[in-house]
Amino acid sequence: GSRSGSASITALTTSATRLALAKSSVLRALATAQPFASMAAAKVAAQKSQGSRKYHVVRRGDTLYALSRRYGVRVNDLCRINGISERSTLSIGQRIRYN
Repeated sequence: GSRSGSASITALTTSATRLALAKSSVLRALATAQPFASMAAAKVAAQKSQGSRKYHVVRRGDTLYALSRRYGVRVNDLCRINGISERSTLSIGQRIRYN
């Protein structure tokens, strides 16, 4: 009915307004941005924006306890940030985030 048509017009108008604001913000940022001097500088900036996540690639014999000792992180924190349980079996080649 007309009620749902009105609601969808309102939703479209709201979305369009948000997109326009986002576009203007991006354009403003681009106007003031300095280009990277090199690809290496761009990579460093990308790593910083990711929060410099660090990973361990699981090798034969690795355990959550051993990784927790190696990287100074509690086992339950390793499990929480990797979405696994303390009883999880690690697989060779698995990437375990430790920060």
